[in-house]
Amino acid sequence: MTNKEAKNRLTSLRMSYKIRIEEEDIEALDRAIESLENQKTGRWIRKNDICTSRVQLYQFECSNCREINTFQSNYCPSCGAKMEGDK
Repeated sequence: MTNKEAKNRLTSLRMSYKIRIEEEDIEALDRAIESLENQKTGRWIRKNDICTSRVQLYQFECSNCREINTFQSNYCPSCGAKMEGDK
């Protein structure tokens, strides 16, 4: 599910059940929607390959902050952006 789909689903739930749920629950849903709207996203861009006779390393650049990493993870360790797409 994409961030946009999650936001739409939470908004729909909030509107559908506003009368039936507690005010604290509505506030929690609003915070979750806001968090999704403000979440940074990026993707890993493969950069330089470093090859020696014993090891092969790859470098990946975060499309959000442009920091170089030697590994791919779900989030950039430098800026915290959630990585989307294939790893």
